[in-house]
Amino acid sequence: MKLSVRVRGEWFAVPCSRGNETIGWLGEEALRRYTRNKSGAVEHDSNKNVTEIEKVFEVRKTQGGAILDPADLIKSVLDDNEFVSVVLESDVSSPITGPVEVTYIPEQVPGSYILPNEVSSFSMNVIN
Repeated sequence: MKLSVRVRGEWFAVPCSRGNETIGWLGEEALRRYTRNKSGAVEHDSNKNVTEIEKVFEVRKTQGGAILDPADLIKSVLDDNEFVSVVLESDVSSPITGPVEVTYIPEQVPGSYILPNEVSSFSMNVIN
């Protein structure tokens, strides 16, 4: 089983053997690969410090945005070749920086309709 995992815009192919690992493991593995990719070096102690600073906040399905529980087994909630996104704690909005994602405003639907004067003065006798 192989999954495509996005961390801060970077995509990583993560093999998961038979999917017996947890979603929490998947998030940490993707973060480890992201850290190694950004440092441009083979994993060593200095990379460990970076992964200690960055923490996985949540793992979501890319299509639909469903939040996945870290304790769930990969094979229970994902299919082969599926796409997921890892959100880091530092990516979550703060009161200072504001929300990361676009806020959607629900469509305003009026509670009652007011007919224009032309329609309200129209006589039904004209139709007959």
